[in-house]
Amino acid sequence: MPYISPMSSITVRNIPEGVKAALVRRAEESGESLEAFLRRLFQAEATNASAKPDWKDFVAGIRARAEALPPLEPGDIDAWEHSEELARRDIPLDAP
Repeated sequence: MPYISPMSSITVRNIPEGVKAALVRRAEESGESLEAFLRRLFQAEATNASAKPDWKDFVAGIRARAEALPPLEPGDIDAWEHSEELARRDIPLDAP
């Protein structure tokens, strides 16, 4: 007898009618039932969530790259001063 993995059910209440209508439309466009479409959407989201980098690792990577930068030499400007200089030279969108 083949093994059948256990499945769970989820009930989601209080879905706005416009949201449900959009999901039904997308399911129909993909040639799926709403249930099959949502199952595929849940599976994709669960897979993508595990592939996202950990926030702490992301910040640690940025910190490590920043710490590896050479120190500023006298007369050099830092990133904040550089962005301020660029902002001073920026031309407003409503300028003639």
